[in-house]
Amino acid sequence: MIIALIKTLREHLPWTNLIRGVLEKRGFDFHEHYSYVAKCIQKSGKVTRILDIGTNGLSPLALCYNYVVSIDIKRNYGITVLADCRYLPFRDRSFSHVVALDLLEYIEKGQRHLAVGEMKRVRERVLIHSPLNDNAHVAKVLDTIISKYVKKNNCIKTYISQHINCGYPSLVGSLKGFRILRNDYSYSLFITCWKIRTNYLASKLPLDIIFFQIFRKVFRKGPFYGAFLIWP
Repeated sequence: MIIALIKTLREHLPWTNLIRGVLEKRGFDFHEHYSYVAKCIQKSGKVTRILDIGTNGLSPLALCYNYVVSIDIKRNYGITVLADCRYLPFRDRSFSHVVALDLLEYIEKGQRHLAVGEMKRVRERVLIHSPLNDNAHVAKVLDTIISKYVKKNNCIKTYISQHINCGYPSLVGSLKGFRILRNDYSYSLFITCWKIRTNYLASKLPLDIIFFQIFRKVFRKGPFYGAFLIWP
């Protein structure tokens, strides 16, 4: 039984991406998201120039492709251009691909259409990962659960309050016309992992993350937290 468990862990946990994300303090799923997007780009046709928006540093895509422009509003190692994504300093169709992972939820709802419009203007294809709030996605519900826990236990999770304050993207709003490539983070699985987190908080082992990574690829029951999207 122990051997079978070890085999399951080895096969289902993306160890390299998981460890890199934790060590770099960029989140356990940071590199997993980029790995998936890199595969999507490879399948989508000719790649010339890639614009990666809101990278907060060197884009992981720069390790896969020769010409990648990393932009952010704050200077950091690996940032190629300092710019606001609502007003991109590039000509129309300057890039074959525009990538924006976990960015739109930090832009105010009333300004989000400007950012999405600019992405469409400078690209051939746009790839996004974002929490969503519509019939099939319940990002607001899950973030509210986390927010209540954070306040109760005096934890610091500023990104949760930013999500709630800015509102959530949806396929009938600023992302109209985008199509879903893959849904991400099942509500049922998320709640199960969250119960593990709250019940075993004293443990230093990231039991919830391990459990989540094992089952996330095989547990696809909706509703979901967010999705990978593509346009057109």
